[in-house]
This record gives sequence, structure tokens and C-alpha cells, in this order.
Amino acid sequence: MNKYDPKGTFQDPVVRCDKCLKLIKTESLAKFGKCKHCGGRKVSAISIMSEEEMQNLKDWSIDPEYIALYEGVNDDD
Repeated sequence: MNKYDPKGTFQDPVVRCDKCLKLIKTESLAKFGKCKHCGGRKVSAISIMSEEEMQNLKDWSIDPEYIALYEGVNDDD
């Protein structure tokens, strides 16, 4: 089973704040208990992200296997 399988244990390294919609590292959420940007306490698993957010994940050294789940698809086929 893939370690980021939606049917498995939640292990995503990044979530999205439901209030301000910014990405939050899961480790930061565990440490502070809230969004460091707005103080919101509700978060969701990421379903889509922008190119800028994708670059942030790379800058934060997030697991490449996780990042690969969100890489674009070539529409030329």
C-alpha cells in the first residue's frame, strides 16, 4: 500500500487551513495546534494546489513521493 493511500493512515506532511486556505506543514500544526498564519484550527487534506504552492513544498523539502501525487498531467496525448 502507498504510504499516502487515502484508505490508509493519514500521513500527509501538509494540510490546508480551512479559514485562510494557506498550506501548513503537519508538523507545525502538531506543534502549535493552529494555523500559524491566521490561528484557524480546522484543516483539510489537500485536493489541488497552485504552481506556487508546489514550489513551496519543494522549498520546504517535503517528501518527493508526496509532491509527485500533485504533479500535472500532460494534456498533449
